[in-house]
Amino acid sequence: MIKINRKILNLVYWFFLSATLVAAVGFAEKSNQEVRCKGLEVVVVDSTGHYFVSPGDIQDLFKSQSASVEGKPLSSIDFRMMEKRTLTNPYLESAEVYATIDGRIRIEVAQRNPVIRVINHNNEHFYIDSNGEFMPIGDDYSTRVPVASGYIFDRMTQRSLAFAVPMKDSASKPVLKQAHEVAEFIRKNDFWSSQIEQIYVNEKFEIELVPRVGNHTILLGNSDDLDNKMGNLLRFYQDGASKLGWQSYSKLNLKFSNQVVCTKSVPLTNDTISKQP
Repeated sequence: MIKINRKILNLVYWFFLSATLVAAVGFAEKSNQEVRCKGLEVVVVDSTGHYFVSPGDIQDLFKSQSASVEGKPLSSIDFRMMEKRTLTNPYLESAEVYATIDGRIRIEVAQRNPVIRVINHNNEHFYIDSNGEFMPIGDDYSTRVPVASGYIFDRMTQRSLAFAVPMKDSASKPVLKQAHEVAEFIRKNDFWSSQIEQIYVNEKFEIELVPRVGNHTILLGNSDDLDNKMGNLLRFYQDGASKLGWQSYSKLNLKFSNQVVCTKSVPLTNDTISKQP
């Protein structure tokens, strides 16, 4: 009989405890429904080192009378729609919107990370970020990334590398994708980031690199086997170019397996200068 009473008491205890918790949650939800938005708080949470977006830029999206949320009950605010509106800014990769305990709405945003700046054959300028998405060039801020130019016919309106088109008689992989792969490789290596400043697509749709040091160009060919090609080039810089000088070569060809084929510069003597057109 005593054991049965204890079981009953335990059941009664847990019943009242559950009822109390349900009532507390219901009261809290009712209180939250009555809380009105006290304002917006915007935080740029990424660490890309870029400054395309400021908190003020995001707050401006919600300043109009139709978009303003200040003073409205939190329960009436559509956080998902606020996230979608925030992401209309072309420099943002993600956005999260939620209410804080003091009744403010917090918007946390992360910027996109451009890795290459494209100047296509129509002289149209745009960035491509680390996810392969196209970005416009900002009016107030630009970032230092390799520039890809030359025989590139993809347009900003394509919006993504997913829609890059292979050129006739070129490699099966679109040349813009190859240029992006090369830029990503450069970005992840401190030495190449400081050495390579431009990616050029020639009339054969082959990739050439233009270094900051020296008067030579580097014929990469395509983006295949980048580790091996650039490793060969680094060893050449360390062993060959350091002895003969940076000015000794006009072109370094990396297209052939495990080789760096060099074209020597022609000295500009008085005779050669007179023959220039």
